[in-house]
Amino acid sequence: MPADRTPAPTVQIALRIAPELRDRIKNAASDNNRSVNSELTATLEEKYPAPPDPTPMKVAFQRLYRLMDWIQSAESDGEQDTRLKEANVILHMEGAEIMLRFSTARDEYGNREIFMTHGKGGGINASEFRRQGPPSWELPPAEND
Repeated sequence: MPADRTPAPTVQIALRIAPELRDRIKNAASDNNRSVNSELTATLEEKYPAPPDPTPMKVAFQRLYRLMDWIQSAESDGEQDTRLKEANVILHMEGAEIMLRFSTARDEYGNREIFMTHGKGGGINASEFRRQGPPSWELPPAEND
């Protein structure tokens, strides 16, 4: 093993199996040019794959929540409408399968609530957006993302 690679930590497992199963595993290992240990590991990895990395989705949702906060921070309904439209254009251009919308109800403070819906488009004129360029805003920096 090259000096710059550290082997992954491993554990040993005592396993009792029928001699016939052991023979089938040995034959499969031989057919695949692997050791019995490597054959068992490959078979177990196939049957029990590692869970997907949640990091990309977490980052996407953090960005989405910051965007929602930015929309909500507008001082008027009209400015919120503009920001919501700009946000949906960006989401559409990024290929997102979601849209942001306002609820028809207001919360106890009088604010319109924002929610996410599945789907693209929703009347967004992406070609008009491309001619005008992106909105002149940036999301506020993330706090402790």
